[in-house]
Amino acid sequence: MTKSGKWALHYDHCVSCGRTGQPHQSAGRCRTCVQRERLSDRHEAFVVLQAERAERSRHTVALYRSGLTAREVGELTGDSVGAVKGLLLRAKVGKVGGKHQRVGA
Repeated sequence: MTKSGKWALHYDHCVSCGRTGQPHQSAGRCRTCVQRERLSDRHEAFVVLQAERAERSRHTVALYRSGLTAREVGELTGDSVGAVKGLLLRAKVGKVGGKHQRVGA
């Protein structure tokens, strides 16, 4: 509470939840609502990143299964050969590496 008895200088209560129990944090919102929004934004960014990684993984596996070597896939995707092999192993494509160890479609 401010000296004038208000919850914050320009607000009587939190604009998000309407409560006055938590101290004012920012832009008319209490500490709890600000933290909740930050966590929500971080979670949303994480979900988007996971979707992008999954799509990239599917694309890399599809290129490998089309008959390209890990080196050729790496050149197309801009990844190192080690990164491509690691992704393919995590995707359980099969043996990765040698000239004749490709997994068919």
